[in-house]
Amino acid sequence: MKPLHFAALAAFAALAALSACSARTPLDGFEGSLGADAADGGSDTPVVDPGCPSAAPVHGSACSVFATCTYPGKCGRTVSACTSAGWSTTKSPCVCPLVIPTSGSPCTVEPARVCEWPTSCGNARGSCDASDRWLVGVSPCPPPSPVCPATRPAFGSPCDRNGMTCSWPNGCGESDDGFCTDGKWKIDLKACGTCPLFTPIPGRACAGSAACLYYSWDTSGTLCRKPCACNTDAWSCGDCL
Repeated sequence: MKPLHFAALAAFAALAALSACSARTPLDGFEGSLGADAADGGSDTPVVDPGCPSAAPVHGSACSVFATCTYPGKCGRTVSACTSAGWSTTKSPCVCPLVIPTSGSPCTVEPARVCEWPTSCGNARGSCDASDRWLVGVSPCPPPSPVCPATRPAFGSPCDRNGMTCSWPNGCGESDDGFCTDGKWKIDLKACGTCPLFTPIPGRACAGSAACLYYSWDTSGTLCRKPCACNTDAWSCGDCL
């Protein structure tokens, strides 16, 4: 009877071991790997199917492996999906900065894109060069419009811009016209006010705003009319008209 007792115990132990083995699952012993995979699944790393080209394919080009591929770019991600009609490629649009960048600063838009910004003198244009740096050109501001003197200038006094034409009321219902020529004012006077009997001496004190014409001779001895005017309390005379 004693040998039979030990045989029964051995059979019971074998049955218990078999039951424990059958309770294990195929994933037992792989808890660490499963945890790592779960962590990767929650990351932002794009999932690229096998068979993706090394670079984003051209939209509409032929493909043979149904796959979805993601490629990083300057303006975001480019996603290409192989469909029955070929590659369907979608790019994230590049956005121009709101403020004009400085030439030479880092650039993130595509090289073919040209950005424009309004300025007080026109538009500024910029694009990326081959080294991903901004190339920005700003339209130069035009020179300010010439401003006529508030009062009629003296004959031969300096003027700012050749070709400039101005007019000043002479107090007699007409206007005296001035022309900036060779950097000096030439004045076309209309007789007005009280004029001295004889040609006044330039620089002599005067009062009022008289404009006078006197007969004279030019350098060639030809009779002409010589204009003289009372400007800023002193007489000035111009060349013969």
